[in-house]
Amino acid sequence: KAAQCYLEANLHDSAGRVYVKMAQNDPRFYTEAYEAFARAGKWDAMLGAAAEALASSRIIEVAYTHDRIEFFASYLANPDIAKDTIPKLSPDQIGRLFQKIPLSPRFVTVARTWVKVQKNPLIDMEVLNYVARNKSLCELFWVGIDDMTKIRLTLTLYSIPMINPEIKAAHAPFVRSPEAKLAI
Repeated sequence: KAAQCYLEANLHDSAGRVYVKMAQNDPRFYTEAYEAFARAGKWDAMLGAAAEALASSRIIEVAYTHDRIEFFASYLANPDIAKDTIPKLSPDQIGRLFQKIPLSPRFVTVARTWVKVQKNPLIDMEVLNYVARNKSLCELFWVGIDDMTKIRLTLTLYSIPMINPEIKAAHAPFVRSPEAKLAI
């Protein structure tokens, strides 16, 4: 009832907070919360409520429309969410994601999650380009990669002719050699 009163008074931010409290007992109220926060222009609160509701299509829309790419990248750190959400991204959105997220250990670890849960050549290429910019972060990326993913990334590096030789060189200490690739 309080949320309705706030909505009628055009206090959408307050209504959103009430809906979040209500969602602790019934998660369906997260949808009302993110809609109220969206009407109030409270994009970070809206994205948090939408993440709770797992409304990935709406999260993609708001994250890209209102330039909350870093929040979106953090949201995709959860492997289950990444597996469901990454296929919904357009090639332009994937490119923008890697242009906007800072090169840091945190996001390198998140990027590693993405290549583990998605067999998407575009994601693979963008991640390889992203981590190649810093030697220690490149090493951090490869530390947690399982053998099958290493094989897939090695094939990506050596089978796509448009990959910059500098990118290949940055990854060379961590991947299987082209000779090993031939043996696979």
